[in-house]
Amino acid sequence: SETDSSEWTSTVAFTTACDAYTILPYMEGFEGTYPTSCWSMYYANTSYPIGNAMSHSNSQAYEGTNSFRFSSYSQGSPYDEYLISPEFNVEDAYLVSFQYRKSNSYGDDSFRFGYSSNSNDVNSSDFTWGATVTDASPTAWNEYTITVPSGTKYFAINYNVTSSEYYLYIDNVLVRNLSSDNDILTFSLPEATQPTVIDAENHTVTAEISISADITAQTPTITVSDYATISPLSGVVQDFTTPVVYTVTAEDASTQEWTVTVTQAVSASSANDIVAFTFAHQIGDAVIDTNNHTVNASAEWDYSLTAIAPTITVSDLATITPLSGVAQDFTAPVVYIVTAEDLTEQTWTVSIINDTTACPNPDGATMEMNIGATTATF
Repeated sequence: SETDSSEWTSTVAFTTACDAYTILPYMEGFEGTYPTSCWSMYYANTSYPIGNAMSHSNSQAYEGTNSFRFSSYSQGSPYDEYLISPEFNVEDAYLVSFQYRKSNSYGDDSFRFGYSSNSNDVNSSDFTWGATVTDASPTAWNEYTITVPSGTKYFAINYNVTSSEYYLYIDNVLVRNLSSDNDILTFSLPEATQPTVIDAENHTVTAEISISADITAQTPTITVSDYATISPLSGVVQDFTTPVVYTVTAEDASTQEWTVTVTQAVSASSANDIVAFTFAHQIGDAVIDTNNHTVNASAEWDYSLTAIAPTITVSDLATITPLSGVAQDFTAPVVYIVTAEDLTEQTWTVSIINDTTACPNPDGATMEMNIGATTATF
C-alpha cells in the first residue's frame, strides 16, 4: 500500500555533470579510460561504421602511452567527426595547443579547430571555425596553437575528411593563460668589459664596452621572457651614443619599454688571465693559480699527453697564444701568453699529468707470491 515500505539495495552506475574549469592550466593526454572524462564526441554520420569509431589509441603517443584517434578507415559518408572540450569559464583570452599526426602517407587526414562562447553544439552558429589543416605528418608530431578570445567556453577539433582515408591522432591538449611577462632577461655585447646590469624594477639595462669599440654600431644579443617579443630585434645593429628604447611585448599583448644605456670604458682593459681550461679525458677541474699564473690539470691515467687540444677561456677582450683548441704536447709544461686589451702580456705555465690514482686493474694481470715454509701446530 502507499504507507508500506521496504529496504532496497542495488548498484547503479551514473555520471555526474562536469563543472566548468575556472583555473588554468589544464592538460589532457588521453591516458585515462575512454571516453575521456568531461569531453564529448559527435559523428556527422549517425550510422557510422565501426571502423570509423573515435577512440583512444596506444599505437601512437606524443607522451605517455595513449592518444586520441579520429578514424575514416571504413567507407561511410559523411566522415566528419568532432572532439569537443569540457566547458571553460575563465575571464581572459587563453591559449589552446595540442600535438597532431596521422598514421600513414595515404590522404591528408585533415582537421579544423573551432570555438564557441555559448554552446557545445558544433552544428550551431555559436562556433567559429578556422582554416582546414592538411599538413599532418605520418612520421612526426606537429603542434597546433591558437589563442581563443575572452569568453570562449568550448572548443572542438573537427576531423573533416571527405572520403575514406585513415587515422588522425591528437595528444597533449594544453589550455593555459596567456603570459604577461615582458622582461629583458639577458643583454650581451661582443666587446663588453663587464657584466651587464639589468634593473627589472626600473626597466633599465646598463652596459659598458671597450674604449676601442664603435659605439655607433653595436649588435646586442637579447633574450626576453618566454612567449614575448622585442623591438628592435635582438641581433640588429644599433647606435648607442644615446640610450636606446626597446619594447618587449608579452604573449597577452601587454608591453613594457626598456631603456638601454651603453657607455665606453675610459681606458683599455689590463685583464690577461686564464679563467677556464678544459680538455677531453680530463680528470677533475683544472687548478688555476692567478697569483703564480699557473694551470695544473690531470688526464686519465692512460691518455696520451702528446697531442691535447685544450679549450681555454681568457679575460674579456684578451687574446691567447698558442690559440685555444690547438693541439699541444703536454709531456712537458707548455707556456701560453695572454695579451690584454691594453697589450700588456702575461705568461702562463700549463702542466698536465696522468692521474695514476685512477688506474684500474689491467685485464689479464697476474700476481706472483713467494711464501716461505711454515709450521702449524694443532
